Amino acid sequence: MTQNKELYEIAKKYIGTTGKEARQYCGLPQGASWCDAYVSFIFYKGGLKDLYCKGTKQTYCPTSIRICESLLAQIPIYLALPMDVIFFDWEHNGRPNHIGFVKQKKSASEIVTHEGNTSGGIVDEKTRTVSYVQAVFRPHFKACAKPSTYILKVDGNFGYKSIYSLQHVLGIKEDGILGKATVKALQKACGASCDGAWGQGTSRKVQKMTGATSDGAFGQASVKSLQEWINAQMDRQGRVIDVSYWQHDINWKKAKTDDIIGAIIRTSYTSQGSFILNDDSTFQQNIKGAYANGIPCGAYHYSQAISVSEAKREAEHMCRLLLPYRDKITMPAVCDWEFGGRLSAERAKALGREKCTEIVSAFCDTVTDYGFTPMVYANLITFRNYLNYTKLKNKYLIWLAQYNDTASIGYDYWQYSSRASVKGIKGNCDVSVKR
Repeated sequence: MTQNKELYEIAKKYIGTTGKEARQYCGLPQGASWCDAYVSFIFYKGGLKDLYCKGTKQTYCPTSIRICESLLAQIPIYLALPMDVIFFDWEHNGRPNHIGFVKQKKSASEIVTHEGNTSGGIVDEKTRTVSYVQAVFRPHFKACAKPSTYILKVDGNFGYKSIYSLQHVLGIKEDGILGKATVKALQKACGASCDGAWGQGTSRKVQKMTGATSDGAFGQASVKSLQEWINAQMDRQGRVIDVSYWQHDINWKKAKTDDIIGAIIRTSYTSQGSFILNDDSTFQQNIKGAYANGIPCGAYHYSQAISVSEAKREAEHMCRLLLPYRDKITMPAVCDWEFGGRLSAERAKALGREKCTEIVSAFCDTVTDYGFTPMVYANLITFRNYLNYTKLKNKYLIWLAQYNDTASIGYDYWQYSSRASVKGIKGNCDVSVKR
C-alpha cells in the first residue's frame, strides 16, 4: 500500500469524531475552528508530520497555504490523489477559509474530500464543487516502486507510474513525487514560467506542447495527451527496430534521425511447410545500410524447428550468413521461435515444454559456438506455456513480444508494438526497448 493510502486508513478512523484530539494536539480551545489543526494532526498520527508545513502545528488556513506554496507543488485538481491537501475559498476572495484532504475525484465538476470541522463540527467526507477549490498541493509521500518500464497506458489517470515516466523523459531525479522540481522541469520543457505551481497558465502551455485543446482546464483528455507525449519522448530516447523483406527498401539515413538505437535484421527463415532454409533477400542491403549510418546491428532467424538437429541447422545457416559481417554484429543473434505452419501450438504442446526448451537451447548454443551472443524471441504465452522461461533466462538473453503498456515478465529486449511509425520505413514497424 502506498504511503498516501496508508495515511487515509488512519484518517478514516476519525470519521464522526468532534476534533478533540486535533484541538489538543495544536493547543486550540473548545469552540475554535480546527479544520487546519486536523490536517496537522493526521500527518502527525501517520508519522509523517514533516510532510505538512515542515511539521509545524497549523491552525490558520491563510498561513498554511503560504507555507504550502513555498514547499509543495500546486497541481491541477484533476491530478489530485488521495490525501493531497486541498484549500477552499467559499467567498471567492482569494483568502482560504477551509482545508481538508482529497479522497477521490468524482467528476469534472466535483471532488470527494475528507475534512475536519465540517457537517456541524465533526470529521466527515464531503462531495465538493470544484469552483470553491482554491488550491491543491501534493505532499512528498513516498511513492510506490519504480516501474519496470516507462511506457504508459494512455488512460487519463496520472498516478505514480505516470510521474516516474514524466521524470524519466525530463531527465530529472526519478522518485515518483510530483513536487516543485518535477513541475519546474515540465514548465521549462513547455515554456511556462518556472515557479513550481501548476496553474492554468502552465496547463495551457502543457496542452499546447502535447497537442491538447489549450483551454487551461487540465482534465482527462489533457492527461491522455500528456501520457501520449511521454510515450513519444520514450520512443525518441531510443527504439530498437526489427526488419526484414516485409519492410522493403529502407532509408537508413532517415531512420537514424528517428532515434533508432539498434536494428535486429532478419538473415533467414525456415519455410512454413517443409524444413527448407531460406535467405532473406534484403539482409545484405539492410545490414550494410544500418551499419553505414551508425546503427548497431543484430540478426534473427525465423525458426520452425521441431527437433534439436533442425535447430542447430537453422543456427548454423544464420551464423554462416553473419560471418562476413562479424565486426558489424554488436547486438544479439536471435532464435525467433514463434508458431507458424510447421511449428504450431499443437505440435509444441505434443513435444512438451522441456523438449521445446531443448530445441531453442540447441539453437542458442550453436550461436555461442560461432562467437555471437544468443537471444530467444517469443511472446508471453509461448514463454509461459510452451518454454521453460526460467531455464532460458538463466542462460540466454530474452526478447519478449508483448503488445501492452507493461511487460509481465523480465526481459532484455521488449517488443511493445508492431504498429510503430519510423522515418525511412513505409508502413508499420516492430519496435522494442532495451533494458
